[in-house]
Amino acid sequence: MRNRLRIPLLLLICLATPHAVTAQWLDTVRTSFREKPRFLFMLDTYNSFVSSKGANTFGLRAGLDFNKRIRISVGYYNLVSDIVKPKIVRDVFPPDTLNARLDMHYFPVGIEYVFYNKYPWELSVPFSIGAGKSYF
Repeated sequence: MRNRLRIPLLLLICLATPHAVTAQWLDTVRTSFREKPRFLFMLDTYNSFVSSKGANTFGLRAGLDFNKRIRISVGYYNLVSDIVKPKIVRDVFPPDTLNARLDMHYFPVGIEYVFYNKYPWELSVPFSIGAGKSYF
């Protein structure tokens, strides 16, 4: 009998838990937006790969911090790595090969929810969307 009740009970707990977490999360967000925001400025870097080569970006972000829980920001990122690719120039005679350097510029807008903040650790969920351009 105990084994038969265990699975439905666990299922009921799993279905009920997200609703309680959602309510607490929304209350935290509402309370944070009632506080006076502070100005936020960040220097930021990202590492990635382009054509099997390391690609490092450097960026600046500025925005508002609400109660050390919600951060809203805009930024600018630029590729700082030298990623070079040979390009054939066919407009000249005879055709020539030149080294082209990858260039990238990116402008993100983001919001971040900090759910744990005790020195020296901070855990957050960032959401960012942006537009940019990259070319050789």
